[in-house]
Amino acid sequence: MKNLFVVALMLAAFSSCKKDQLLVSPKTNLENNLVALKVEKDYLEFRDQKAMDSVVRILLSMTPQKLDEWENGLNGFKSYRTIFKEIQADYNNVNDQQAFTNFSKKYGGLVQITADSSITYKLGTPLSSYFINKDGHVKVGDEFREYTADNKILVYKGDFGNVSSVKTYSFKKDKGNQISVSGPFSTGIVSQALYYNSDNQRRLHVQFWYEQLTPNPPGPERGTGRFYFIVLQELKRTFGGWRANNTNYYQNSINWNWTLVDSPLAPIYEGYVGGSISYPNTTGPIFFGMGDFLGTPSQTSGSASFTTGGVPTTPTFNVY
Repeated sequence: MKNLFVVALMLAAFSSCKKDQLLVSPKTNLENNLVALKVEKDYLEFRDQKAMDSVVRILLSMTPQKLDEWENGLNGFKSYRTIFKEIQADYNNVNDQQAFTNFSKKYGGLVQITADSSITYKLGTPLSSYFINKDGHVKVGDEFREYTADNKILVYKGDFGNVSSVKTYSFKKDKGNQISVSGPFSTGIVSQALYYNSDNQRRLHVQFWYEQLTPNPPGPERGTGRFYFIVLQELKRTFGGWRANNTNYYQNSINWNWTLVDSPLAPIYEGYVGGSISYPNTTGPIFFGMGDFLGTPSQTSGSASFTTGGVPTTPTFNVY
């Protein structure tokens, strides 16, 4: 049975300092610029790309607690984000080699275990984890999309799983942070850094991501894209692994710029300046979005400052 939900967009009623108070209600009537969303079997089905963009824009502004409330209202859907959180909690109990072996066998298809024994997302991205299921699936309009473990997005036109109808899109960047898009739906890390506390028992992981939301259509029109930061504090435990840690997160400043080369008036220079934001008592990752823009960026640079309760002093995150 299909569970029909209506997601209310309340952007205008809230100031930027109250983004964590945004409400997305599954029980609102069809009025005042609302966005329809279905749960079909165990995956989400958005009405169209515009509906998906509107929902994701709000999700980027929500605290982890609000995200939990939003997802709990979607009966029948369990996001990859929630699954990953549950696996993180299970990983906290891994304290010997046998437990590590059992953990790897049980969750090897869902998470990636890195060389330093931390666990990361295996399907899609931290942002896509909000709306994909355990198989990386989501439907947008008449398209089935599958986020894979090799940084690709498979788009099926027609029957889902029909290999002959699939299109593959991926993300690339060079050493100068030039962004190359080989398809209309691309996402990936532009730059990242690790900052350690003085005791080397806690570290802050900062990632800067790019995601193209819609393709560039023929002619002078341009598709849409988005930049955002993901910040996560990890704590080193007895077995040598790095685990997500509950702490207070702070974003002290963001000053970012990028160039759009596919504009009719190219090049166009755009930027974002963000003030201070805090998320208390949170287990990451925490998102800091910079809004949407028209066009595909060719070059990006800027600086940002992030700290947490466990790593209170960090250098400024820079990309030149």
